[in-house]
Amino acid sequence: LFRSIMDHAEPGRFYDLIYLHNGIDFSLLEQLCAMAEGYEHISIRTCDIRAVFSTEGLYVENRKDFSPMTFARLVIPEVLDTAYHRVLYLDGDMIALRDVAELFGSDLNGKALGSSVDFGFLSEVFASRELQSYAKEVIGLEKPDDYFMAAVLLMDLDVLRSAFPAGMLMKTARSRPWNWHDQDVLNHLLHGKIQYFDPAWDVIVPDNGVDDLPKYWKKVYERALASPCLFHFAGNHAKPWTSCNCCY
Repeated sequence: LFRSIMDHAEPGRFYDLIYLHNGIDFSLLEQLCAMAEGYEHISIRTCDIRAVFSTEGLYVENRKDFSPMTFARLVIPEVLDTAYHRVLYLDGDMIALRDVAELFGSDLNGKALGSSVDFGFLSEVFASRELQSYAKEVIGLEKPDDYFMAAVLLMDLDVLRSAFPAGMLMKTARSRPWNWHDQDVLNHLLHGKIQYFDPAWDVIVPDNGVDDLPKYWKKVYERALASPCLFHFAGNHAKPWTSCNCCY
């Protein structure tokens, strides 16, 4: 991910890249930071979040490919100094095909978060009355189309800090076994407070395909897939770090 961001970075902008972790070998972190050597407009730093992040009580047992670190994005408003007013969070299993500064500069119109619809969620929920009931009764969505993806989040940290006292997001995360983990937490607390952006900034290939999507969403998905800005290697498909038989 970092290499692809650097490849598309504009020299006239400064990129402050921060890698969140909960304890990784120091030599590996050194290698990561060394990627920025020779780039005057790019900084890579690492941030150990163990002082404010505990995995205790976080439910991920329904997904073998998930770890409790998926909830780490919920502590970003606390981890980063108040001098940081805006941050673009990206999952690590992505590749940038456009300059992410374009997305970083997007207008949030006073909203707490910017994100895009989750086609993986939509492909499942439109095929299941049980999941539709979960989306409405547990997450609190008026309609499943409002569900957003947490892999790419443009955060207004001032709005988030004002709306949620320190620890509140993690308290909600531990309050029940959320089916889609941190995404459900954010959708539960922030539905109606989201600025939606072009889904080309978080393109995935849903495990269940897109046959069950309504016609409108299928067209939106196909348009994003044809010209992705960020491609997300989510789900059970081939990953570029384990297989050469995958896109990009």
